[in-house]
Amino acid sequence: MPEVISAELLDKLPATLFTAMHPDHDGRLNASQDLKYIHIIFAMTKNDEWCQRLADNYHLQRCISLVTVDGVQMYDRDVGFYLTVIIGRLYPISRKKNVAFDSLPTQSHSWWTLIKNTWMYAPHSVGNDEYFDGIPTLVTVTKCRIFSGGRPADVTKKVEEALRDLRKPDRQAIFTKNGITQARINDAIDSVQDLWIYLGGVVEQPKTSQMNDGALGL
Repeated sequence: MPEVISAELLDKLPATLFTAMHPDHDGRLNASQDLKYIHIIFAMTKNDEWCQRLADNYHLQRCISLVTVDGVQMYDRDVGFYLTVIIGRLYPISRKKNVAFDSLPTQSHSWWTLIKNTWMYAPHSVGNDEYFDGIPTLVTVTKCRIFSGGRPADVTKKVEEALRDLRKPDRQAIFTKNGITQARINDAIDSVQDLWIYLGGVVEQPKTSQMNDGALGL
């Protein structure tokens, strides 16, 4: 019978991981190490209990610091998706726990670039299961103002393109072939469309009456 891992040991793991994957003593960041770290944390944040533990051990702060590291997104487009979803999963928990973290005004541009690129690349780069699992978090984190500064209009454009992609019959055929149910596809469409309407109201308030399927040409 497998040995049960104690809660104390589970509590220690996120802190140990944070220490092991921290930047070198001279402050330099190792891109390969960063990518491995993001993959590990992304897998852990699929579990609610791990999210709670990770939120207590500065992993949100660590991931926020990686937003401005261009190499993180350049080496692997999937990693941009993973990083966005990680922050989206840990941010609300950290706020509830009053875990302090720093966000710099200079990070705002990098953050919105990450959000925009995630909506642009994720539908075609990450696996279908990961994409559909991540959509609710992507929707939430796109609405959040974690960093100061306004939300660029081109973010709305990329969300619209992702919505169009979800509505295409040929894409839906691929999704269902890969095991995504039609109900799950419909839920994703509703979620992304609600976000698009929300962003349209923020970015283009005079045109709110046009935010519907007709405006999308769908």
